[in-house]
Amino acid sequence: MDTTDAVGLVELGDVALYHERRGTGPSIVLVHGGTVDGGFYAEIAELLSDEFTVVSYDRRGNSRSPAPEDRTTSIAQQADDLARLIETLSLAPALVWSSSVGAVIALDLLCRRPELLRGLIVHEPPLFPVLDNAEEVLQQLAEGTQEAIRQGGPAGALEQWGRQELGATFDRLSPQRRQRMFDNADAFFSIELPGFATSMPDAATLAQRLKTTQVPVLAAAAVESEGDLLHRTSHWVADQAGTTLRGLPGGHLPHVEEPSATAELIRSFAHQTVGDRR
Repeated sequence: MDTTDAVGLVELGDVALYHERRGTGPSIVLVHGGTVDGGFYAEIAELLSDEFTVVSYDRRGNSRSPAPEDRTTSIAQQADDLARLIETLSLAPALVWSSSVGAVIALDLLCRRPELLRGLIVHEPPLFPVLDNAEEVLQQLAEGTQEAIRQGGPAGALEQWGRQELGATFDRLSPQRRQRMFDNADAFFSIELPGFATSMPDAATLAQRLKTTQVPVLAAAAVESEGDLLHRTSHWVADQAGTTLRGLPGGHLPHVEEPSATAELIRSFAHQTVGDRR
């Protein structure tokens, strides 16, 4: 049963973001990664809305959020959008679940606006600059992306990425969700990837923030991805925060593949943080 209480665009200055709000209680905000959108969180939002106010949204230029006239972006700009969303909807301090590049955005918010956060969960952030072989990794990713776009355009590159990162989950996505991913492919490859690649949070600054922050931070990664790049970056976040990396089933989209397990991880962490920041 859909228990959405509010839905539509919220005006945030230079941008309007589509959002959905469910339930009452301490606030949880769900931040999505590249090519997907807030609708991929529908299942866990429903599960958590029994005792929390749960807000999902489409980041600027994705799916139901209109693209601003300025067709450039950065991690800091996206984090500012998240900050304004939290403030405008009176959600602070919020527990934030963040996935993929959404986790990098949330980590940037932690560095600059920690007072807005009651807690932060990051799942598989592509923080490749923190790796020992960062230059090699980034070059390989850039060359692979360029070749995939050359061969099949943004949609072909998206399908190749989806099958590599999501495996069988990509084929199990509903036709509507897959189509929204394809519709977001051009913005992801032509706007987001170039902007994000040059605006990653400074690794030393982020490490210092994670070591000293009073905001509880939990890092998670797919249990089946141990040793992969995103497992290594997740492990780095856990190490800097002085916590243990949590394994979560469901690959790179656990909220789609394993919504019950993902919701329970968020619920458990939310219970720990309510007393800390309210």
